[in-house]
Amino acid sequence: MQNKRWFRQVRLLMGLLLVTGSATAGWFLMSEAQSSEPYVVLAADVARGQPLGAESTAEVFLGGASDDIGLVQPSELPELADYVAVSDLVAGDVLRRSDLDLPMPSGATRFNVEVDTGGADWLARGTTVEVWVSPATADQQFSVPYVAAASARIVAVQAEEGFAANPALVRVELEVHRRDLPELVHARANGFDIQLSPSPGGP
Repeated sequence: MQNKRWFRQVRLLMGLLLVTGSATAGWFLMSEAQSSEPYVVLAADVARGQPLGAESTAEVFLGGASDDIGLVQPSELPELADYVAVSDLVAGDVLRRSDLDLPMPSGATRFNVEVDTGGADWLARGTTVEVWVSPATADQQFSVPYVAAASARIVAVQAEEGFAANPALVRVELEVHRRDLPELVHARANGFDIQLSPSPGGP
């Protein structure tokens, strides 16, 4: 009799634990569903330089913290209608804001430069900058700088990686007018000091 009573008590306890576990799991899933938000996922490949089409995107629900890493939400798509892919995008990937940019204007081209102004607030994609160059002198110094490109736009900023990386040194991809490119290429090829500063009339 005692064994039967003990067995019934154990079975009752296990039943209570299963009910409690199921209720807890259900509450957790409901909480996650309520905290999830819609984001854009690519339903088809998008080639570099091409805009997003209605058939190339779909929605996926993710945790709200996903907004902290720059993911695009469906409500933002109308604002990005004029943007194009900055690289080849693959179906199944969640779309990031950094995956898109305004198309390069006619008469513009790209120019890369390394600068030691890493950490500056204005050194970010979309900022309009002036490109200053300083020719080297015979005594290993640099002469008075001058503006080689008055209205360049920052397309991308990439910091050095690795244990010995210099956090102040960054590689900047610029969108410059074609008329300014020969001067910039000449400056880089001849070891001129090249620096950037925010344009007075730019964002």
